[in-house]
Amino acid sequence: MTQVQTLGSYRHVAVDVAGWDSTAATVDLSCACMFTHEAHGATLGGGLAHLDQALGGTLTTMRKDGLFKAERGESLFLSNPPAGVAAKALLVFGLGAPEDWSPAVMEGAVRQAVGAAFFRPIRSIALAASMLDGGLTPAETAGASLAMLHGLTGALDAAAHLRAMNFVEPLTLTRWVFDVGAERFDAAAAQFRSELAAISDLKG
Repeated sequence: MTQVQTLGSYRHVAVDVAGWDSTAATVDLSCACMFTHEAHGATLGGGLAHLDQALGGTLTTMRKDGLFKAERGESLFLSNPPAGVAAKALLVFGLGAPEDWSPAVMEGAVRQAVGAAFFRPIRSIALAASMLDGGLTPAETAGASLAMLHGLTGALDAAAHLRAMNFVEPLTLTRWVFDVGAERFDAAAAQFRSELAAISDLKG
């Protein structure tokens, strides 16, 4: 049974943590992230390897062939994923080289994901950061959760500002999910919860 916790909400969007990966996320849009190559000579692992398998090796093949290099800012959108992917649509973000990773890279990926809701009637989005799947160690990913929350709240603030100026239609997004591994679920949920509360207090 999948573990899910609601951490709170921000601008009427529920913020959850779930112990699933991007393949199993039961949302409108499931997002995953990928480096140009795996760190420290590692092989692709975890949920990202599971996703690649569900796609018949498409991610690693396209990266090898240069069709999707996974450079920072690059994205790959699948509007009709195969039956092995639970979400209605899939979006993979390039994170660039793992040697150049910083928390700001994850903040940008989250902002990109929220931006997708401007183009499609999306009610729920889940994002798997996939940093550990790409070979980084937990110590090397320090600061990622806070950066991702800043990306989420900042993107929702920007959407509200544009809506107040009548430049965009209201976002249909009502639920955001951070995908975390089942083995670190409790610790990740506690960290995300405390950081979201701090951001919400700071922004009033």
